[in-house]
Amino acid sequence: MEKNIDDADTNAFRYCGEYYDSETGTIYLRARHYNPSNGRFTQRDSFAGKQGDPLSLNLYTYCHNNPILYWDSSGHSIKSWFKDRVDDWKTGAEIIVDEAKDISKEIKNAVANTFGAGYSEVIEQINYNQDYLPWFSPIKVTAENKTTKTLSSMGDSDKPLSLYCEGVANSPLTNTAGVKINLFGANLSVNFGLSNIGLSGSYTKDNTTYGQSLSISLSELSVHSTGSTTTNISDTTSTTSSTTVSADGRIILLGYLFSQGIDHFDLPSQQVPAYWN
Repeated sequence: MEKNIDDADTNAFRYCGEYYDSETGTIYLRARHYNPSNGRFTQRDSFAGKQGDPLSLNLYTYCHNNPILYWDSSGHSIKSWFKDRVDDWKTGAEIIVDEAKDISKEIKNAVANTFGAGYSEVIEQINYNQDYLPWFSPIKVTAENKTTKTLSSMGDSDKPLSLYCEGVANSPLTNTAGVKINLFGANLSVNFGLSNIGLSGSYTKDNTTYGQSLSISLSELSVHSTGSTTTNISDTTSTTSSTTVSADGRIILLGYLFSQGIDHFDLPSQQVPAYWN
């Protein structure tokens, strides 16, 4: 605390921001008054002290005779600047840790609710398949109705951004994997498979899904555009009616070559070795 106070100083609040009583020459510390001239309280402490803390047994000393490290704003107990700072830092660290845990939890929930992956194995039964153009036509229009039953599934590919893989037990060449975007009942997929490389989109309302796809079939060397309607009969069974327009990929390639002015193919000439002559 402040000693040798200047009587001409009219500021009532002095060292440590406490009130100085100019009439008594003491500093008001709530429970007791402190005399800055001798560094002692004018009244004894109501707390008798601790046997294991000898400095606390003197009931008139201020802050264990160490006002640099401690202060006493109530007149009852000392406070440590260092301990208070440690407590502040500890409290701040706990707040930061709690905030980090909350943020981590929110990120984890966001990731769990946004990203998914799923696998399913199905079996398909073709109820009918009708071609409307002759078999030799490079363009085909096909109507089909099939029943699909899910044999097993794991994971969840219905989240907003998902990886999916679907295996067809009775038609392995039509197995497909890809990436799906699912939002507000609509679906956009990028598909990869021997019979299905391309894009597909669908919209689901109630138990019916309306779909459109554009794909390339490596197994058939053809390009397909398909419109479909799928109705869920149960959780594991659905029926799909579709119409597909497909074009032979070789015809498309020949058409492209002719459009570029290439109407024949020259095979590399073979030179006869000199020793044959």
